Amino acid sequence: MKKIIIILLLFCSKQLFSQLEFQKGYLIFNNEKKECLILNKNWSNTPKTVSYKLSTDSPVIVRDVNTLQELVIYNTNQKYLLAQVEIPQIGKAPTYEKRFLKCLLLGEASLYSYTNKGKEEFFFKIENSGIIKLVHSKSRNLESKSENNSYKQQLFTKLKCNSITVSNLRSIKYVEKHLIDVFQHFNSCRNKEYKNYNLLRAQGKFHLSMVGGASLFDTEQNQNFNSTNILDGITVNTTNSYTAGLEIEYSIPFNGYKWALYSGVNYSKYEYDGSFNYNFPLNVPSNPDAMAIGKALFSSNYTNLELLPIGFRYNSNIGIKSHIFYNGAITYNILLSQEEVTTNEPEFVEFFSIEPEIENGIGFHLGLGYQYNSQYGIELRYVKTSTIKAGANAKGGNAFVFLLKYRLL
Repeated sequence: MKKIIIILLLFCSKQLFSQLEFQKGYLIFNNEKKECLILNKNWSNTPKTVSYKLSTDSPVIVRDVNTLQELVIYNTNQKYLLAQVEIPQIGKAPTYEKRFLKCLLLGEASLYSYTNKGKEEFFFKIENSGIIKLVHSKSRNLESKSENNSYKQQLFTKLKCNSITVSNLRSIKYVEKHLIDVFQHFNSCRNKEYKNYNLLRAQGKFHLSMVGGASLFDTEQNQNFNSTNILDGITVNTTNSYTAGLEIEYSIPFNGYKWALYSGVNYSKYEYDGSFNYNFPLNVPSNPDAMAIGKALFSSNYTNLELLPIGFRYNSNIGIKSHIFYNGAITYNILLSQEEVTTNEPEFVEFFSIEPEIENGIGFHLGLGYQYNSQYGIELRYVKTSTIKAGANAKGGNAFVFLLKYRLL
């Protein structure tokens, strides 16, 4: 079991890091425009390098963004340009730096951003003027903290429109959404055309699927009981289970929708059987203590509700209509019902407290699957269930579950 899990994890890791998503776009460098396929990482920080191919079968080329003039990935919000920007200084002459800027909105008044180590800075340009940083900073010491909101004064001074007032700008925060709204409003006020690249940003997608399947389940138990007649622990043999449920998935608009969160609920029925050895008296007048060894069999079942509070899934394309996925989730199991144990030796039921105490508890699962045409799927899932107790000792249950999936939405 452990070897299978290790092999599965190694395979997933290899696929995870080898899968690349190249999309059509263009680069401009040395004053030359090159149509190419660009690796779209949907960068959260401004990229330092870009990987691209001149054709599907050509080798990957890596280029420093400081050698580029422009980068565009078609039908996305990924448009960058290299520019000399002005950095205003308090009480001093401004400084100038080269920055690889992301275009947020282009028009008579344009807005750009630059992100490094999670810190986002914004820049603007009015018509044919240079690109200037919108100034904002925070500082604190042991006694106080301060905030420089000079960007509000810059906006009021540069974006001349009757509806852009000091009172309007008081509530404008130094965040992408607020600033885009201001520049969008200014261009509309001036009756100028503009392009809001934020509208091209990929949106998250919700999906609803039916799932159903069966599993080979092994509780790996060997329980001990307080009975002078039972010689050794009870061994629980292979168990079968059947499951059906619903799953909701949210595809994250990052890196080509490769990552997703999922949640759901599954109804499962578990069937198990087992055996134990026991002593029984022999009717020997000369030896009233004579005993023989017998073997008793038993079986039962219970139903369980598996809740999936949250899970993570990674999708890896292997064709136009096909992809494989890997997922893992924490689960919470709730016992719904439990049948009485049946045995071929009913007289032992009084000793044989075999109603296993199936607790509500936390487990997890890991899965590998395949999906076709974004609608039909199969998955092999390793499941670690909540603890099953039938006496002093207990071990958790393990299962390999084979699932079929059909996407409804």
